[in-house]
Amino acid sequence: LRGEQLERRDLAALRELGEPDDVGEDNGGQAARMLWCIHGNCPRTVAAWPSASKQNPAGKRGFPCVLAKRGWVPVGFPPLLGMKVYINGKFYSEQNAKVSVFDHGLLYGDGVFEGIRAYHGRLFKLKEHIDRLFCSAKAILLDLPMTHAELMEATLETCRRNKLNDGYIRLVVTRGRGTLGLNPNRCSDPQVIIIAGKIQLYPPSLYKKGMEIVTVATTRNHHNALNPAIKSLNYLNNIMAKIEANIAGYEEAIMLNTEGYVAECTGDNIFILKDGRMFTPPLSSGALHGITRGTAIDLLAELGVPTSEPNMTRYDLFNADECFLTGTGAEIVPVVKIDQRVIGNGKPGPVTKKMVKAYHELTKVSGERIAKR
Repeated sequence: LRGEQLERRDLAALRELGEPDDVGEDNGGQAARMLWCIHGNCPRTVAAWPSASKQNPAGKRGFPCVLAKRGWVPVGFPPLLGMKVYINGKFYSEQNAKVSVFDHGLLYGDGVFEGIRAYHGRLFKLKEHIDRLFCSAKAILLDLPMTHAELMEATLETCRRNKLNDGYIRLVVTRGRGTLGLNPNRCSDPQVIIIAGKIQLYPPSLYKKGMEIVTVATTRNHHNALNPAIKSLNYLNNIMAKIEANIAGYEEAIMLNTEGYVAECTGDNIFILKDGRMFTPPLSSGALHGITRGTAIDLLAELGVPTSEPNMTRYDLFNADECFLTGTGAEIVPVVKIDQRVIGNGKPGPVTKKMVKAYHELTKVSGERIAKR
Protein backbone atom coordinates (compact mmCIF):
# COMPACT_ATOMS: atom_id res chain seq x y z
CA LEU A 1 0.00 0.00 0.00
CA ARG A 2 1.19 3.48 -0.74
CA GLY A 3 1.80 6.07 1.92
CA GLU A 4 -0.69 8.58 0.62
CA GLN A 5 -4.34 9.37 1.17
CA LEU A 6 -7.25 8.76 -1.16
CA GLU A 7 -7.16 11.51 -3.75
CA ARG A 8 -9.95 13.64 -5.20
CA ARG A 9 -9.54 11.97 -8.59
CA ASP A 10 -10.36 8.61 -6.96
CA LEU A 11 -13.57 10.05 -5.56
CA ALA A 12 -14.45 11.52 -8.95
CA ALA A 13 -13.85 8.14 -10.58
CA LEU A 14 -16.04 6.44 -8.00
CA ARG A 15 -18.84 8.90 -8.70
CA GLU A 16 -18.62 7.93 -12.36
CA LEU A 17 -19.19 4.33 -11.28
CA GLY A 18 -22.65 5.34 -10.06
CA GLU A 19 -22.39 6.05 -6.33
CA PRO A 20 -22.61 9.86 -6.18
CA ASP A 21 -24.64 9.99 -2.98
CA ASP A 22 -22.36 7.81 -0.90
CA VAL A 23 -18.98 9.20 -1.89
CA GLY A 24 -17.57 12.38 -0.46
CA GLU A 25 -14.52 13.71 1.30
CA ASP A 26 -16.16 13.29 4.70
CA ASN A 27 -17.99 10.08 3.89
CA GLY A 28 -15.51 7.39 2.99
CA GLY A 29 -17.50 4.24 3.64
CA GLN A 30 -18.63 3.44 0.11
CA ALA A 31 -15.29 4.57 -1.31
CA ALA A 32 -13.47 2.26 1.05
CA ARG A 33 -15.61 -0.73 0.17
CA MET A 34 -15.29 -0.15 -3.56
CA LEU A 35 -11.55 0.42 -3.37
CA TRP A 36 -11.25 -2.71 -1.29
CA CYS A 37 -12.94 -4.75 -4.00
CA ILE A 38 -10.54 -3.31 -6.57
CA HIS A 39 -7.25 -3.41 -4.72
CA GLY A 40 -7.58 -6.59 -2.72
CA ASN A 41 -5.89 -7.81 0.42
CA CYS A 42 -2.83 -6.46 2.19
CA PRO A 43 -1.31 -8.32 5.16
CA ARG A 44 -0.17 -5.19 6.98
CA THR A 45 -2.10 -2.91 9.25
CA VAL A 46 -2.46 0.67 8.07
CA ALA A 47 -3.82 3.95 9.37
CA ALA A 48 -7.28 5.09 8.38
CA TRP A 49 -8.00 8.28 6.49
CA PRO A 50 -8.45 10.96 9.18
CA SER A 51 -11.50 12.57 7.59
CA ALA A 52 -13.28 9.23 7.25
CA SER A 53 -14.73 9.60 10.73
CA LYS A 54 -15.24 12.48 13.15
CA GLN A 55 -14.62 10.24 16.13
CA ASN A 56 -10.95 9.73 17.02
CA PRO A 57 -10.00 10.93 13.50
CA ALA A 58 -6.28 10.09 13.60
CA GLY A 59 -6.23 7.08 15.86
CA LYS A 60 -7.61 4.21 13.80
CA ARG A 61 -5.30 1.41 12.67
CA GLY A 62 -6.03 -2.06 11.42
CA PHE A 63 -6.09 -4.41 8.47
CA PRO A 64 -7.42 -2.67 5.34
CA CYS A 65 -10.29 -5.15 4.97
CA VAL A 66 -11.49 -4.53 8.53
CA LEU A 67 -11.18 -0.76 8.15
CA ALA A 68 -13.07 -0.83 4.85
CA LYS A 69 -15.91 -2.93 6.22
CA ARG A 70 -16.33 -0.43 9.05
CA GLY A 71 -16.54 2.49 6.65
CA TRP A 72 -12.99 3.79 7.00
CA VAL A 73 -10.81 4.66 4.01
CA PRO A 74 -7.38 3.18 4.76
CA VAL A 75 -4.52 5.59 4.18
CA GLY A 76 -2.39 4.33 1.33
CA PHE A 77 -4.97 2.94 -1.09
CA PRO A 78 -3.24 3.85 -4.37
CA PRO A 79 -5.06 6.18 -6.77
CA LEU A 80 -5.08 3.58 -9.52
CA LEU A 81 -8.54 4.53 -10.75
CA GLY A 82 -7.04 7.72 -12.19
CA MET A 83 -3.76 6.20 -13.38
CA LYS A 84 -2.73 6.45 -17.01
CA VAL A 85 -0.53 3.61 -18.28
CA TYR A 86 1.64 3.99 -21.37
CA ILE A 87 1.58 1.11 -23.86
CA ASN A 88 3.26 1.47 -27.24
CA GLY A 89 2.69 5.19 -27.69
CA LYS A 90 -0.82 5.38 -26.24
CA PHE A 91 -2.19 5.99 -22.75
CA TYR A 92 -4.82 3.76 -21.20
CA SER A 93 -6.69 3.81 -17.93
CA GLU A 94 -5.52 1.32 -15.32
CA GLN A 95 -8.55 -0.88 -16.04
CA ASN A 96 -7.92 -0.91 -19.80
CA ALA A 97 -4.13 -1.28 -19.78
CA LYS A 98 -3.77 -4.76 -21.29
CA VAL A 99 -1.37 -6.97 -23.24
CA SER A 100 -1.97 -10.30 -24.93
CA VAL A 101 -2.05 -13.47 -22.81
CA PHE A 102 0.25 -14.88 -25.50
CA ASP A 103 2.93 -12.28 -24.79
CA HIS A 104 6.16 -14.07 -23.96
CA GLY A 105 6.79 -11.56 -21.20
CA LEU A 106 3.87 -13.23 -19.40
CA LEU A 107 4.38 -16.79 -20.60
CA TYR A 108 8.15 -17.00 -20.09
CA GLY A 109 9.37 -13.84 -18.37
CA ASP A 110 10.96 -12.92 -21.70
CA GLY A 111 11.67 -9.22 -21.54
CA VAL A 112 13.53 -6.52 -19.62
CA PHE A 113 12.59 -3.76 -17.22
CA GLU A 114 13.81 -0.79 -15.20
CA GLY A 115 12.64 0.82 -11.98
CA ILE A 116 13.15 4.59 -11.88
CA ARG A 117 12.59 7.13 -9.11
CA ALA A 118 11.01 10.57 -9.33
CA TYR A 119 12.06 13.14 -6.74
CA HIS A 120 10.93 16.76 -6.53
CA GLY A 121 9.74 16.88 -10.12
CA ARG A 122 12.83 15.17 -11.57
CA LEU A 123 13.55 11.65 -12.80
CA PHE A 124 16.70 10.58 -11.01
CA LYS A 125 19.41 8.98 -13.19
CA LEU A 126 16.96 8.53 -16.07
CA LYS A 127 19.67 8.33 -18.73
CA GLU A 128 21.57 5.68 -16.77
CA HIS A 129 18.43 3.58 -16.38
CA ILE A 130 17.63 3.76 -20.09
CA ASP A 131 21.27 2.89 -20.88
CA ARG A 132 20.98 -0.22 -18.72
CA LEU A 133 17.66 -1.15 -20.34
CA PHE A 134 19.33 -1.13 -23.75
CA CYS A 135 22.23 -3.25 -22.42
CA SER A 136 19.79 -5.81 -20.98
CA ALA A 137 17.81 -5.87 -24.23
CA LYS A 138 20.96 -6.37 -26.30
CA ALA A 139 22.03 -9.26 -24.08
CA ILE A 140 18.78 -11.15 -24.79
CA LEU A 141 18.63 -10.13 -28.49
CA LEU A 142 15.54 -8.00 -27.98
CA ASP A 143 15.29 -5.11 -30.44
CA LEU A 144 13.71 -2.16 -28.69
CA PRO A 145 11.12 -0.45 -30.91
CA MET A 146 12.05 3.03 -29.65
CA THR A 147 15.21 5.10 -29.51
CA HIS A 148 16.94 6.14 -26.30
CA ALA A 149 15.58 9.67 -26.60
CA GLU A 150 12.05 8.44 -27.36
CA LEU A 151 12.03 6.19 -24.28
CA MET A 152 13.22 9.04 -22.08
CA GLU A 153 10.51 11.37 -23.38
CA ALA A 154 7.80 8.67 -23.06
CA THR A 155 8.81 8.11 -19.44
CA LEU A 156 8.68 11.82 -18.70
CA GLU A 157 5.31 12.18 -20.44
CA THR A 158 3.88 9.29 -18.42
CA CYS A 159 4.81 11.16 -15.26
CA ARG A 160 3.19 14.33 -16.61
CA ARG A 161 -0.04 12.51 -17.49
CA ASN A 162 -0.18 11.10 -13.94
CA LYS A 163 0.86 14.41 -12.32
CA LEU A 164 3.67 12.56 -10.62
CA ASN A 165 6.44 14.60 -9.02
CA ASP A 166 7.58 12.05 -6.45
CA GLY A 167 7.20 8.34 -7.02
CA TYR A 168 8.34 5.23 -8.82
CA ILE A 169 8.24 4.43 -12.52
CA ARG A 170 8.30 0.89 -13.91
CA LEU A 171 9.47 0.66 -17.53
CA VAL A 172 8.87 -2.75 -19.10
CA VAL A 173 9.63 -4.11 -22.57
CA THR A 174 8.28 -7.58 -23.36
CA ARG A 175 9.22 -9.85 -26.27
CA GLY A 176 5.70 -9.47 -27.58
CA ARG A 177 2.89 -11.75 -28.68
CA GLY A 178 4.00 -15.20 -29.78
CA THR A 179 3.01 -18.85 -29.76
CA LEU A 180 2.89 -21.23 -26.82
CA GLY A 181 6.33 -22.46 -27.83
CA LEU A 182 9.64 -20.99 -26.65
CA ASN A 183 10.88 -19.68 -30.00
CA PRO A 184 11.28 -15.90 -29.64
CA ASN A 185 11.59 -15.53 -33.42
CA ARG A 186 7.87 -16.21 -33.64
CA CYS A 187 7.08 -13.20 -31.46
CA SER A 188 6.14 -9.83 -32.90
CA ASP A 189 5.59 -6.29 -31.70
CA PRO A 190 7.53 -5.89 -28.42
CA GLN A 191 5.32 -4.18 -25.86
CA VAL A 192 6.69 -1.02 -24.24
CA ILE A 193 4.85 -0.39 -20.97
CA ILE A 194 5.42 2.49 -18.55
CA ILE A 195 3.67 2.67 -15.18
CA ALA A 196 4.06 5.73 -12.97
CA GLY A 197 3.03 5.19 -9.37
CA LYS A 198 4.42 4.82 -5.86
CA ILE A 199 6.52 2.27 -4.02
CA GLN A 200 7.55 1.57 -0.44
CA LEU A 201 9.65 -1.56 -0.10
CA TYR A 202 10.29 -1.45 3.62
CA PRO A 203 8.55 0.03 6.67
CA PRO A 204 9.80 3.55 7.54
CA SER A 205 10.98 2.34 10.95
CA LEU A 206 13.67 0.19 9.33
CA TYR A 207 15.32 3.27 7.86
CA LYS A 208 15.68 4.77 11.34
CA LYS A 209 16.45 1.72 13.46
CA GLY A 210 18.17 -0.38 10.83
CA MET A 211 17.27 -3.69 9.24
CA GLU A 212 17.98 -7.26 10.24
CA ILE A 213 18.69 -9.55 7.30
CA VAL A 214 19.48 -13.22 6.80
CA THR A 215 21.45 -15.37 4.35
CA VAL A 216 19.28 -17.82 2.38
CA ALA A 217 20.01 -21.09 0.63
CA THR A 218 18.84 -19.95 -2.80
CA THR A 219 21.97 -19.34 -4.86
CA ARG A 220 22.35 -16.38 -7.20
CA ASN A 221 22.04 -17.27 -10.86
CA HIS A 222 25.24 -18.47 -12.49
CA HIS A 223 26.62 -16.20 -15.24
CA ASN A 224 26.43 -19.06 -17.73
CA ALA A 225 22.78 -19.71 -16.90
CA LEU A 226 21.02 -16.35 -16.69
CA ASN A 227 23.52 -13.54 -16.26
CA PRO A 228 22.61 -11.49 -13.16
CA ALA A 229 23.62 -8.34 -15.03
CA ILE A 230 20.51 -8.71 -17.20
CA LYS A 231 17.54 -7.01 -15.57
CA SER A 232 15.05 -9.42 -17.05
CA LEU A 233 11.38 -10.05 -16.34
CA ASN A 234 12.35 -13.50 -15.04
CA TYR A 235 12.93 -12.61 -11.37
CA LEU A 236 12.11 -16.03 -9.96
CA ASN A 237 15.63 -16.45 -8.57
CA ASN A 238 15.18 -13.32 -6.48
CA ILE A 239 11.60 -14.18 -5.61
CA MET A 240 12.52 -17.61 -4.25
CA ALA A 241 15.17 -16.01 -2.04
CA LYS A 242 12.64 -13.40 -0.90
CA ILE A 243 10.17 -16.17 0.00
CA GLU A 244 12.83 -17.84 2.14
CA ALA A 245 13.50 -14.56 3.94
CA ASN A 246 9.81 -13.91 4.55
CA ILE A 247 9.27 -17.41 5.92
CA ALA A 248 12.16 -16.84 8.31
CA GLY A 249 10.58 -13.53 9.39
CA TYR A 250 12.90 -11.13 7.56
CA GLU A 251 12.29 -8.39 5.01
CA GLU A 252 15.46 -8.97 3.00
CA ALA A 253 17.98 -11.72 2.32
CA ILE A 254 21.60 -12.09 1.25
CA MET A 255 22.24 -14.33 -1.75
CA LEU A 256 25.56 -16.11 -2.27
CA ASN A 257 26.92 -17.18 -5.64
CA THR A 258 27.84 -20.73 -6.63
CA GLU A 259 31.32 -20.29 -5.11
CA GLY A 260 29.94 -19.19 -1.75
CA TYR A 261 30.86 -15.51 -2.11
CA VAL A 262 28.37 -12.74 -1.34
CA ALA A 263 26.55 -11.59 -4.48
CA GLU A 264 23.77 -9.22 -3.44
CA CYS A 265 20.41 -9.14 -1.71
CA THR A 266 17.12 -10.07 -3.37
CA GLY A 267 16.54 -6.51 -4.57
CA ASP A 268 19.49 -4.49 -3.34
CA ASN A 269 23.26 -4.22 -3.48
CA ILE A 270 25.17 -4.52 -0.19
CA PHE A 271 27.99 -2.40 1.27
CA ILE A 272 30.05 -2.88 4.43
CA LEU A 273 32.47 -0.53 6.22
CA LYS A 274 35.57 -1.96 7.90
CA ASP A 275 38.41 0.11 9.41
CA GLY A 276 37.45 3.22 7.48
CA ARG A 277 37.17 1.50 4.07
CA MET A 278 34.00 0.55 2.22
CA PHE A 279 33.58 -2.79 0.47
CA THR A 280 30.93 -4.07 -1.93
CA PRO A 281 30.83 -7.30 -3.97
CA PRO A 282 32.17 -7.04 -7.54
CA LEU A 283 29.82 -7.31 -10.48
CA SER A 284 31.53 -10.57 -11.38
CA SER A 285 30.21 -12.10 -8.15
CA GLY A 286 26.63 -11.87 -9.41
CA ALA A 287 25.82 -8.37 -8.19
CA LEU A 288 23.53 -6.29 -10.38
CA HIS A 289 25.08 -3.23 -11.97
CA GLY A 290 22.98 -1.10 -9.63
CA ILE A 291 22.36 2.54 -10.51
CA THR A 292 22.11 3.43 -6.82
CA ARG A 293 25.18 1.27 -6.18
CA GLY A 294 27.17 3.46 -8.58
CA THR A 295 25.74 6.61 -7.02
CA ALA A 296 26.76 5.37 -3.57
CA ILE A 297 30.34 4.74 -4.72
CA ASP A 298 30.50 8.30 -6.09
CA LEU A 299 29.09 9.78 -2.88
CA LEU A 300 31.54 7.77 -0.77
CA ALA A 301 34.40 9.22 -2.79
CA GLU A 302 33.09 12.73 -2.09
CA LEU A 303 33.00 11.84 1.61
CA GLY A 304 36.61 10.69 1.43
CA VAL A 305 35.76 7.02 2.01
CA PRO A 306 37.65 4.67 -0.36
CA THR A 307 35.65 1.79 -1.87
CA SER A 308 36.96 -1.61 -2.96
CA GLU A 309 35.17 -4.47 -4.74
CA PRO A 310 36.72 -7.75 -3.55
CA ASN A 311 35.11 -11.14 -3.26
CA MET A 312 33.43 -11.24 0.14
CA THR A 313 32.28 -14.01 2.44
CA ARG A 314 29.73 -14.04 5.24
CA TYR A 315 32.67 -13.76 7.67
CA ASP A 316 33.44 -10.33 6.21
CA LEU A 317 29.84 -9.24 6.69
CA PHE A 318 29.66 -10.48 10.28
CA ASN A 319 32.73 -8.45 11.28
CA ALA A 320 31.80 -5.20 9.54
CA ASP A 321 31.68 -1.92 11.43
CA GLU A 322 28.70 -0.73 9.39
CA CYS A 323 26.47 -2.10 6.66
CA PHE A 324 23.84 -0.70 4.32
CA LEU A 325 21.87 -1.72 1.25
CA THR A 326 21.28 0.31 -1.90
CA GLY A 327 18.60 0.13 -4.57
CA THR A 328 16.30 2.35 -6.62
CA GLY A 329 13.25 1.26 -4.67
CA ALA A 330 14.98 0.85 -1.32
CA GLU A 331 17.29 3.89 -1.63
CA ILE A 332 19.85 3.50 1.21
CA VAL A 333 18.86 1.22 4.10
CA PRO A 334 21.00 0.67 7.23
CA VAL A 335 21.60 -2.94 8.30
CA VAL A 336 22.25 -3.63 11.99
CA LYS A 337 22.16 -7.43 12.18
CA ILE A 338 23.08 -10.24 9.77
CA ASP A 339 22.28 -13.87 10.59
CA GLN A 340 21.83 -12.86 14.24
CA ARG A 341 25.29 -11.24 14.34
CA VAL A 342 25.14 -7.62 15.49
CA ILE A 343 26.85 -5.19 13.12
CA GLY A 344 28.92 -2.55 14.91
CA ASN A 345 27.02 -1.28 17.93
CA GLY A 346 23.68 -2.47 16.58
CA LYS A 347 22.65 0.96 15.30
CA PRO A 348 23.02 2.76 11.96
CA GLY A 349 26.61 3.99 11.83
CA PRO A 350 27.89 7.54 11.21
CA VAL A 351 29.06 6.88 7.64
CA THR A 352 25.73 5.27 6.80
CA LYS A 353 23.87 8.29 8.18
CA LYS A 354 26.05 10.62 6.11
CA MET A 355 25.32 8.53 3.04
CA VAL A 356 21.57 8.69 3.59
CA LYS A 357 21.74 12.46 3.97
CA ALA A 358 24.01 12.92 0.94
CA TYR A 359 21.79 10.73 -1.21
CA HIS A 360 18.63 12.62 -0.31
CA GLU A 361 20.37 15.94 -0.94
CA LEU A 362 21.47 14.73 -4.37
CA THR A 363 17.96 13.64 -5.35
CA LYS A 364 16.69 17.17 -4.69
CA VAL A 365 18.82 18.72 -7.43
CA SER A 366 19.70 15.93 -9.86
CA GLY A 367 17.68 14.39 -12.68
CA GLU A 368 15.65 15.13 -15.80
CA ARG A 369 12.90 17.67 -15.20
CA ILE A 370 9.44 16.23 -15.62
CA ALA A 371 7.74 19.54 -16.46
CA LYS A 372 8.26 20.79 -19.99
CA ARG A 373 10.38 23.90 -20.20
